[in-house]
Amino acid sequence: GLRMLEDFEAEREKWLREEVPGRLAELQQDPAKRVPAETVFSRLEARHRAKQAKAK
Repeated sequence: GLRMLEDFEAEREKWLREEVPGRLAELQQDPAKRVPAETVFSRLEARHRAKQAKAK
């Protein structure tokens, strides 16, 4: 359990340091690639509802 959390933390830190800055720069250069937060949350909610319905 603890080892898994440590591994997850290391991967999250790597992602934050290596991938996020490049993605942010890309979105700043091309705003058309942005997805509004409202859209993201709507998609997540739809996926969640679909998974719940499938599990029943």
